[in-house]
Amino acid sequence: MTNQKLIFCVVLFFISVNLNAQIPADSLLKPNKHLTLNAEQTFSNTRLINGQTCEITPVGTMDLNISHRFGLFKSGFYNFFGLDEAHMRLGFDFGITNNFMIGLGHNTHIGTYDAFAKLKLLRQNNNNNRPISLTFLMGGP
Repeated sequence: MTNQKLIFCVVLFFISVNLNAQIPADSLLKPNKHLTLNAEQTFSNTRLINGQTCEITPVGTMDLNISHRFGLFKSGFYNFFGLDEAHMRLGFDFGITNNFMIGLGHNTHIGTYDAFAKLKLLRQNNNNNRPISLTFLMGGP
């Protein structure tokens, strides 16, 4: 019984060594200088907390954003821990192209409307010539 287990382990070892040795490890470490890869999703959305990010809504996509700003928590039950003083912004963002988007919104604070346009000027890639992403925002909430 132990001889069969030993033979089985030796055979399994040689099979696994052959399966793992298919790609040389040094080929994975060499960068491909002919392939340019742009950075995708530096952030997971077009907004971060109350500000804009460098991301653009994809072409042909409409994004609905509902943002809340609450009042002071320390007011206690008088303002229901800031919920009575809450302000909301309802906004729609639309991707015109892969590098350009527009947005419209309404804020309940004073009943104001806002509009913005966002243009991605530079996109970070794996080459040394563009180490950053740059986005231009005009207008905005």
